[in-house]
Amino acid sequence: MKVCTQETAVAEFPAAWQAQYGHLPDSFRFSDGRTLGGIREDLRSATAAEHIAAIVHLSWIEPPGCDECGGDGPTVQLGDEPDHESNTAWICGGCLRTALDALEAARG
Repeated sequence: MKVCTQETAVAEFPAAWQAQYGHLPDSFRFSDGRTLGGIREDLRSATAAEHIAAIVHLSWIEPPGCDECGGDGPTVQLGDEPDHESNTAWICGGCLRTALDALEAARG
C-alpha cells in the first residue's frame, strides 16, 4: 500500500522517467522534436519545477485519481505495483471510509 500525492509523484518522477526512457539512445526524438539527450541534459541539474517544464507532460507528476468515484487525489494505491498486467486500484479517503463502513455493516 502506498499513499499517492502531488509531492510523492514529483519526488518519484526522476526514477520513473529514467525507468521509462533510460534504455533509449540520446538521439531518440520525441514528437515535439526534442531529443532524449537534450532532455537528459536539462534534467541533470533541474529542480522539481524545472523537471515539470522540461517534460511538459503533467501526467508524470499528477497523482492518480480515485478508481471508485473518479475524484482527484490524494489516493492510496492498493494491490500490485502498477504495470500492464497488474491488479492495482487507487482509492481516495472518502471511498475508503465508505468501503470500511460497508465491511463493518456486513459483519453485523
